[in-house]
Amino acid sequence: MFAWLRRPKIHQQPQALPAACIQAMAGQLLASPYLTQNVLNQRFSTTQGFSLIFQQVAQLQQHLPEVMPFFELLQDAPANLYYLNVLAIGQQGQVERHVDHSIRGYDPDLPLPRRVSVLYLQVPPGPGGELQLFDHQGRPQHTLKPQTGLLVHFPGDLPHAVQAVQTSQTLRLSLVCEQYWLSAAQLLALPEVTLKSTAGFDTFLQQHLD
Repeated sequence: MFAWLRRPKIHQQPQALPAACIQAMAGQLLASPYLTQNVLNQRFSTTQGFSLIFQQVAQLQQHLPEVMPFFELLQDAPANLYYLNVLAIGQQGQVERHVDHSIRGYDPDLPLPRRVSVLYLQVPPGPGGELQLFDHQGRPQHTLKPQTGLLVHFPGDLPHAVQAVQTSQTLRLSLVCEQYWLSAAQLLALPEVTLKSTAGFDTFLQQHLD
């Protein structure tokens, strides 16, 4: 069952997937050669990660099949473009306040996502790493303590941040999916599928030769 928080609408689903499934996804993603310095903007400069843009489920199945259980959780409101971020945060890493709009590099006039969904795959013990949500005037509204297996949905225009992780034992690992509903004309500005990582081309080539 989802737990609802009001103003704005945010909902949470603890233990959204079986623990074994969460653990398997975390292990595969932490072992990925694409998990290097984050490809996103300066607000993510103290984090690691990589991203996949895709329009069709078959493209996700081909390029990142290990996260299919997460994608299946999003099909209550199917979108026509997804920007999936793998986000890993170590000790003292954080994400500054921002609104998710990772496709703006293709066209700044493209709309914001209608929904952002976060699944926590690994959460270190101790303080830090909280998801802080703000209203549209920048005032703090909710602070959510992540838990392994927790799924959170919130509106795509909502400012948010991740507070600094305090522990050095393990990485805070999550999947973040921006979900877009675009017109046919808007989709023309975007790739059907592309993987974004600061890992070099040699890494990409080796992955496809193996």
